[in-house]
Order: sequence, then C-alpha cells, then structure tokens
Amino acid sequence: MNKYFDIEFYELFQIDSNEELKHEIMKFELNSKDESVIRMVALQNENSFPIKEKETYTIGAVTYTPAKIG
Repeated sequence: MNKYFDIEFYELFQIDSNEELKHEIMKFELNSKDESVIRMVALQNENSFPIKEKETYTIGAVTYTPAKIG
C-alpha cells in the first residue's frame, strides 16, 4: 500500500472518558491539496486491565496522498 500511497496519522486532541462529551465541530488543515482523510480514529492511551475509572483517549485522523511513481 505504501508503494501507491503516503499514509499519515495526525493526533488532533485528547478526551477523558469521565468527562461529558460536547458536540463540537472540529476543523483541521491537510498538508496538501492531494491529501485526503481515510478515517477518524480513537486510540486508548493506557494499557491496563481491568479498565481504570479514568481513561484518556487520543482522537486522530488517518490520511493518504497518492505516491509519485516513476
């Protein structure tokens, strides 16, 4: 896949699972006009079991840009 696309991950913000979520519109700029968002993802920062009372998650975006072949 990396032969045809340049894949990037951007960390956008962090949230606490115990906080009340607010419905907000979020905007961010891509590095180039050819770059496109594949998907938004949530990643758990703590690596613990059982789940702690306080969990923090990172919200990020995975993007791709067509690679220049040739």
